[in-house]
Amino acid sequence: MTLLPIVGRELRVASRKRGTYWTRVIAAALAMFLMGSFVAAWSFTNQSFGIPIGQVLFSMLKWLCFAFACASGIFLTADCLSDEKRDGTLGLLFLTDLRGYDVVTGKIMATSLRSAYGLLAIFPVLALTLMLGGVAAGEFWRTLLALCNALFFSLAAGVFISAISRDGVKAMSATLLLCAVVLGLPPLLDLWRANWDENKFVPLLTLASPVYAFVVAPQRSANDFWLALALPHAMGWLLLGLASAFVPRSWQEKSTAQQRKRSWMRRPWRFAASRRRRRWLEKNPVLWLAGRDLWVTRCAQAVIVVASGLAIFLYLRI
Repeated sequence: MTLLPIVGRELRVASRKRGTYWTRVIAAALAMFLMGSFVAAWSFTNQSFGIPIGQVLFSMLKWLCFAFACASGIFLTADCLSDEKRDGTLGLLFLTDLRGYDVVTGKIMATSLRSAYGLLAIFPVLALTLMLGGVAAGEFWRTLLALCNALFFSLAAGVFISAISRDGVKAMSATLLLCAVVLGLPPLLDLWRANWDENKFVPLLTLASPVYAFVVAPQRSANDFWLALALPHAMGWLLLGLASAFVPRSWQEKSTAQQRKRSWMRRPWRFAASRRRRRWLEKNPVLWLAGRDLWVTRCAQAVIVVASGLAIFLYLRI
């Protein structure tokens, strides 16, 4: 029996796609364009930042890479398994001798190939900042490890949410929420424990957030860097293990009674009122169709309310 047969099949399929190769070309070209534009603007204007230009470029590019790594799970793996459920092809895989980990590993390898190639293509551009000064070799390699770790956690979170979800929009929204909670909630809780005083801040729960290892990577004396790198990595493997356990049990269609009960409970807050939508139908049929499901709108409203409340609280505390 071939070890992990789905991995080999999915990688062969991905190797035939043009996007697999064009992703790294576009990523490297975009990074080179940003770096060249910044260096050209700095040379013509003769602006002095007080710090080496290599450090400025490295900081700018590494934060763009971190945002790319954190968003990869939302756009690439959040709908990889739920899409198979909607098509009805996921259940066919379990008619064979395949296990949950075979399907999960195959999907994460295939869907994460473009993001891994894109991030790998940017690494040589980041290395060019070493020759411009201001960036140490240890800082560079620790930052690369933190970026790869954040990418792995984001992809694992997307696969986990996709394993327990069926709707694509819901899966992407839930992945965004999970990544936002893991990235932002632990530092906020530690700040709350320190009475919002940065001088008293002690990273405890923050070690489980991938952003902490990324932030302390430039510090050579950061003793907790490896622990902050290991905890999110272990959480990523835990999410993959849970996804492997849930996939064989979550691909079946729910019963009609359960669907009606859930639909009745969530209809008032998720779907727009029919009377208001009738007025939209007279004006614009596309608006009438788009306004039926308010899931994305409700999520955006919740994010705005929470962010506004947090900003007001911090403003009053300061």
